[in-house]
Amino acid sequence: MTALLKGSSTAVFVEGAAAGSARPSRRARTAAEAGAGERQALERGIQLALERELLPRDVEVEPVKHVELSGRSAEDAADEIIGTLGEAASSGCVVVLQGKACDEKKAVVTDPNAVCACLVWPMVTFFRAMTFMLLTFSEQTGSTLQDVLQKPEMIAAGIEMIEEMGESKSLGEMAANAESMMAMTSDASKIGENLPLSLEYGQGELINFVTSALGKVAGTGLTVLIDGEVETLRYIRSPHRFEF
Repeated sequence: MTALLKGSSTAVFVEGAAAGSARPSRRARTAAEAGAGERQALERGIQLALERELLPRDVEVEPVKHVELSGRSAEDAADEIIGTLGEAASSGCVVVLQGKACDEKKAVVTDPNAVCACLVWPMVTFFRAMTFMLLTFSEQTGSTLQDVLQKPEMIAAGIEMIEEMGESKSLGEMAANAESMMAMTSDASKIGENLPLSLEYGQGELINFVTSALGKVAGTGLTVLIDGEVETLRYIRSPHRFEF
């Protein structure tokens, strides 16, 4: 288990059990079980997207640089990433930050914003936003979210809703606003419970949506940090790939 120890101004990542705890708490076990379910849904979603020919079967993934987090601050890890980017950090590029979601990774993902002009695109937020909007639609129409997600035209409508939500904003700003909005809704718990369905049925469409959006950012001088799981991000092209 990994514990995050926070000081007055930096966070240092230390391997070991949480202080005062001999075993994971019930909350930690519940989160781990939810994470396992989401990973299984993600894997089924990739396979479904391949069968529907939404994603290519043969993908040549660029070399990945491993970034060690244990025993160092988030700022130090972020500096390593920025240093590896070189001039690309100032001229604008796509940076893939892959690996399981955790507090340590989140700290590193947010740190580069203070150093270079970055947009953070969390893949899970896009899936959560689609879950929220199509769940609302399914409840209003008396259908189930699974039924809705099995209709390609409804997934397309969900992605269009995401685009409308981010109208006049960057995807990074939209993601931050969406998370704030979803946290305040009475359906917040339902979003998490139904997230695996979106991961399973909307995987190909959302990957292609993000790929298309990246094309629009190219040449603007901005650096986009795409945060997500290895299985999803292998379909996003970038020579700047990091894994924690």
